[in-house]
Amino acid sequence: ASTPHTVHPLSIGVRHSLVIALNNPPTTHAYWHAYWRAAESRFVSLAKGELRDEPKLHLLHGEFLEAQGRGAEAKQAYCQSYRAKAVDRPAYAQQFMQDGFDSLSAADRPQLQRFETAISYLEMSTCI
Repeated sequence: ASTPHTVHPLSIGVRHSLVIALNNPPTTHAYWHAYWRAAESRFVSLAKGELRDEPKLHLLHGEFLEAQGRGAEAKQAYCQSYRAKAVDRPAYAQQFMQDGFDSLSAADRPQLQRFETAISYLEMSTCI
């Protein structure tokens, strides 16, 4: 990944990680702008290529976009992660819908927050 990201616990399988630490000399803003643009290009290329059915890639892409303050695009990447496994799509959509309905009745939250949370869940359900 090109940015720090959450590492979720494994439920099955084996995790393989390759960590490369670089000591870069001070560089210009243009250098980093080009670096992040190239990193995004690689994410997009992978997401449209052979790894398009790999949910974790889309989650990492979402975290990459979110770290840049691009929330709407991040939501689309997260949605794609749930779409990637066609077998599980209906269950994911149903769960997000149920979470949306449940959040409307969360008495411990102000009404506006409940509505915003519900809308977020229902949008994800619709996206999937």
